[in-house]
Amino acid sequence: MLFRSALVLGQHHGDPTLSNAAGKSTIFRAIRYALFGTYDVSTIDRIIRRGEKKCIVEFEFELNHIQYKIFRARSKGTSTLELYEKNNHEWVSKSSNTNSNIEQEISKLLELNDSAFNNIYLFSQKDHLYGFLSAKNPKERLEIIKNALLLSIYSKLEQATKEQITEINRNI
Repeated sequence: MLFRSALVLGQHHGDPTLSNAAGKSTIFRAIRYALFGTYDVSTIDRIIRRGEKKCIVEFEFELNHIQYKIFRARSKGTSTLELYEKNNHEWVSKSSNTNSNIEQEISKLLELNDSAFNNIYLFSQKDHLYGFLSAKNPKERLEIIKNALLLSIYSKLEQATKEQITEINRNI
């Protein structure tokens, strides 16, 4: 099923008035792990649920009318990462030879880093409000805002413009 946005409502033990501990955050952690390999636990092997031998996350999404699928699996000490593109109703591997190369392919495809994704799409009042408020100085707060709003591209454009102006002034 394809959709542009989702509202996730939780029910704890079937009670719609209780949404704490219903698994909402787990869904988004799984998506974040699939896209960026990011996890919130102390060690990578702790993403495997207690009593299980491995963790598998498959995430399908559409970008520019093309369907993609990311497959991540983790067992003690080993990890697997695959990127697929749907072509004529079949998943075709787009993966390189190493996980780090696949990570780069995914990053290039998404044009988004983990920090921006987390701040824009997974805005969590506890994490981001605390992160912003706990920043030690205005420069750190500015950096948090720039990452959250993907403003770093404008810094690059500003630098390129300044270089062009310098070159034009030299020519004049």
